[in-house]
Amino acid sequence: MTELDHHIWDLGFPHWMDVTGRRSIAGLVNAKGRQGVYVLGFANGERYVGRASNVVNRFVQHQLSRPDIVSFTFRPVAAKTIADEERRCIHTLESKGVPLRNLAEMSVVRGERQFDKLVSPEEQEHWLTVWEEPSPYPDPRVVDDDLRRRYTRRFRTFMQQPLANDALWLLGTYVAFAIPFPNRTELTFWSMSCLPQPGVYSRVNINMQEVLTVFDHGEGLIASFHLAKSPIEREWGPDWRESLSNIAPITDHYWKPGGGDQFQLQAPLEFALLLMTDRLFHEAMMTLNLRLMRKGPTYYSTSHCIDLVTEAHAVRERRWDDLKELWELFDALDDPHEDASSVGKEST
Repeated sequence: MTELDHHIWDLGFPHWMDVTGRRSIAGLVNAKGRQGVYVLGFANGERYVGRASNVVNRFVQHQLSRPDIVSFTFRPVAAKTIADEERRCIHTLESKGVPLRNLAEMSVVRGERQFDKLVSPEEQEHWLTVWEEPSPYPDPRVVDDDLRRRYTRRFRTFMQQPLANDALWLLGTYVAFAIPFPNRTELTFWSMSCLPQPGVYSRVNINMQEVLTVFDHGEGLIASFHLAKSPIEREWGPDWRESLSNIAPITDHYWKPGGGDQFQLQAPLEFALLLMTDRLFHEAMMTLNLRLMRKGPTYYSTSHCIDLVTEAHAVRERRWDDLKELWELFDALDDPHEDASSVGKEST
């Protein structure tokens, strides 16, 4: 038992049963109530939350791959609510700091990961914590001529769309500000689709979920972000949702791979660009994206459009001064002591 285990009891689980060396828990669980949510305790203090229609059979499966199980607790849950209850338990225990071995539904995965071999932990920490304006990427771009040719025709169609240039500006800015070491991680850990469905210009995907979708809602482009909520809550306090909803549409929607520490925010072009370059929202995007990359490679590499990324980089560089003008205008409007009427006007 650890000092954090009381959070498990707070979720309604009974205290631990010692299962050290046991091959079966058939004698510990009522034969008529074996469907529910369980928690496994390991010798090193880590925990695992799961659900099962028959927890006795599931325990046997766990023993084959996890021989260091020493404790077990379980409570019956109805089939119609079992998935939601498992999710609630994982999110709650993770938020309380209980070390979990779960991967699904987790916001953060611990220990050495495949991503660490490509981007060192020191590089990850520096990227996440040190604010730097985008600079020329030192790493070479990915080369895959077959994949590139596969999307050539669709890319040409993209370039004929009425809002293509603005969409590229959004995409290029996002890659520059929110994707760690974009050249080095491209295709393996993130991908960018081209016209994946009607009305959608592109999606940026990491691991098994989208993190940015750029679409035309009929009156202009909208950027739909998924980002971590913990940095916003840290700075704005427990009422951050109410404060933020006065600025932009937000929802609690989240994708399972990124875990519970995420939310969805939608913004039109100019506001989306400002959000990507605001340090707090920039951190929230970076936090989720880095966590997802540490979970594993992107599942959507076959949908990656290399030409689209190339053009997005180029447009972002060409429109860098436009972005700076947006910053200056926003700062002037946000500062009550600044004379906003002079912003953007040439002196005479």
